[in-house]
Amino acid sequence: MTTGKNNASNPPVSVWRAVATSLRRFARERTPGWSGTSDTQSPSSREIGDRGEKVARWHLQKQGYHILATNWWAPNRRGELDIVTMQDETLVGIEVKSYPAGELSPAEALDRQKRRKLVRLIKTYARQERLLHCNMRVDLLVVEWAEGGQVGSIRHIESAVTEDDA
Repeated sequence: MTTGKNNASNPPVSVWRAVATSLRRFARERTPGWSGTSDTQSPSSREIGDRGEKVARWHLQKQGYHILATNWWAPNRRGELDIVTMQDETLVGIEVKSYPAGELSPAEALDRQKRRKLVRLIKTYARQERLLHCNMRVDLLVVEWAEGGQVGSIRHIESAVTEDDA
């Protein structure tokens, strides 16, 4: 018989909630998409972004890109490149955008300020890694999520950002 008091055989409700949350997180991390989440618990934008970048890395490797860095930060935290790759003799900075299908078009994904920053970042990376002899470009990789958290589409737009944007 339970008395409502907290003891070893009757942990407080907060402990049960913490355990349930940990189990849901554990299940989500090991299943594709978000099929383990409930209607009341939608994934955070950070989770969507992390999953989008994971899908992007898989896609790029499948396409023959050699990944040099992920989540690379410029000195003094002046900006981040989601993925830096090498394709043949071209250094490529990849900006990954991840969102539910139909929520945003690729044209809306990068404003002028962000495009300028991406051009500066890929140049900074090339200088830092002594890769100035390489051609450089900035691509946009869009991961759209369908219902149930499955990948709806992957769009890789090469040279989405040009030197003129800087």
